[in-house]
Amino acid sequence: MPSARWQASARASPAILLPMSAPTDLTLLFRPRSVAVAGASANVDSAGHDYVRSLQLAGFSGPIYPINPRAPEIAGLKAYPSVADVPGSVDLVISCVPASAVLDLIDQCAARDVRFLHLFTGRFSETGDADAAHLERRIIARAAERRVRILGPNGMGVFHPAGGLSFRPDLPLAAGNVAFLSQSGNN
Repeated sequence: MPSARWQASARASPAILLPMSAPTDLTLLFRPRSVAVAGASANVDSAGHDYVRSLQLAGFSGPIYPINPRAPEIAGLKAYPSVADVPGSVDLVISCVPASAVLDLIDQCAARDVRFLHLFTGRFSETGDADAAHLERRIIARAAERRVRILGPNGMGVFHPAGGLSFRPDLPLAAGNVAFLSQSGNN
């Protein structure tokens, strides 16, 4: 019998295997040319603000598009009401929206040919709630149908100093030669 620390939680999501015709090129996940933060916020104590500021402080070289339907500007950047309103192309969307808004966000990403959607958004199957788990399955199916690759849900995202990607404004930004992959479950 495996040790308890390696046993899967009874609340964990069942594995959902989706057919893939070819390996996914992850270049635009680790080195996006542009990033939109859906659920960006002027509230400095929010994740939506942290992601925008982290990209700025990490020296992300491409456009950063804060997405917020009620704010004209966030962290000194023009904000847009939706992904559809962004004037340029978007390679990566970081989601800080509520779980109930994710299906619509996937549709917005698909309409703009966004390659990757990072779901910082949480409160899905990890809660043990049947309705939340059902929503997670619907999100997975919708993303597969619309061909939007998802990182998450309920994860901190990519920390890649050489690419100017960070999820916290207080992390060190020196690039190195170490890679680490983990499920973070921050929400």
